[in-house]
Amino acid sequence: MASISVYGPMGAGHVNPTLGIVAELVRRGHEVTYWAPAQFADRIAETGARFVTITSTWESMGRDALPQMHGKELVRAIGLLLDETKALVPALKDSAAAQACVGSATLRVSRGLPNVPDGTERGR
Repeated sequence: MASISVYGPMGAGHVNPTLGIVAELVRRGHEVTYWAPAQFADRIAETGARFVTITSTWESMGRDALPQMHGKELVRAIGLLLDETKALVPALKDSAAAQACVGSATLRVSRGLPNVPDGTERGR
């Protein structure tokens, strides 16, 4: 069976929609590791996936400071998402399963691999 990593960023709206899929993957015998902020540990554990805590740069912002993903706030949100991604790369890049992780394009580029898998990177 496959070894699958999932990254869930800060926000229930990002994590909750993945839980049914993760539970089904586990039910089918796949080994799933789910990287997310600690507040989601119980919900993720219920799926049967292995939970790994990731500290989000957004956790210290406070609920009122979190950006909306539309309108004028979108530009600020994109900057914050980029900061979040940069902060997570060191934590995820040492994981052998991180190649399959959501957001792995950033990890691939940081390792000097093509952004879009073309099959040539096998064996590196």
